[in-house]
Amino acid sequence: MRYLSFSFLVMLLLLTSSAYILFKINHQVISLQRELKQTNKNILTEKENLHVLKAEWSFLTRPSRISKLAASELALQKVQPAKQIIHGIPAKNSSDFKEKGGDNEKP
Repeated sequence: MRYLSFSFLVMLLLLTSSAYILFKINHQVISLQRELKQTNKNILTEKENLHVLKAEWSFLTRPSRISKLAASELALQKVQPAKQIIHGIPAKNSSDFKEKGGDNEKP
């Protein structure tokens, strides 16, 4: 009789422990599902924001708009051929080129 009541208590303890563990796991799963749903919602919002930003960037970087802004804001002047630099070497001025005897100058 005493053996039966001990085994009953052990079974009751195991059953209660199992129910508690399953309850905790279920609660964690529900919490993670909510978090996943919120994360997916945030991802969708960020994708929409990215789409809007790409559209704005395309609008702001139109060549016609940039050339208008450059003309109105920068007051740039055209570069003279004598002031051009090609690969780090100043371009030869035509007067300098003729004074030194052209391309065939020997050292």
